[in-house]
Amino acid sequence: SSDLASYGTRVSKDAKYWSSLMNTSANLPARVFWDGLKWITTRDDTNDVLVSYNDLIFTTTDVSNSTLTAVQHNGRLYVGIGKGGVFYSYDGIHWINSASGTSLLNNGSSSQIGNLIWSGLLWVACGNGSAYSIIYSYDGITWYGSTALTNIFTTAVYSVQWTGKIWIATGS
Repeated sequence: SSDLASYGTRVSKDAKYWSSLMNTSANLPARVFWDGLKWITTRDDTNDVLVSYNDLIFTTTDVSNSTLTAVQHNGRLYVGIGKGGVFYSYDGIHWINSASGTSLLNNGSSSQIGNLIWSGLLWVACGNGSAYSIIYSYDGITWYGSTALTNIFTTAVYSVQWTGKIWIATGS
């Protein structure tokens, strides 16, 4: 017999003891994000995210035409990336496609590759886009390609981080 994999969310107050599997689904979760008010859990293979204000009830929210993997928030704007491209939101629930970001970084073949960071002045997103593997934005809506890294990482950038002084990227 074949077993269907079950995925979902678990919660812990001490990182030793975890709750039973919540939101059981065949949809693979990608990442979880806390914005100070609510939890947002992205999924690898579906057009929805899970949102919870109390860590007990996660509500499914449709993010049409996208499969968000990574989400960040700068106190004013949410930015998300995934298979559908680059998106922004003012509440973390209703998402708008950024045409300039999506044309540069779509992550079409794998939503798990890539993440994004807010440095305090600049958004930076990375992935396996057909045009660029690292893009940046000052407002989270209009994006530009980082041409300096186009020849360094030829396939994908898996992660990018900001120390407050320098950017570090890993990729292939």
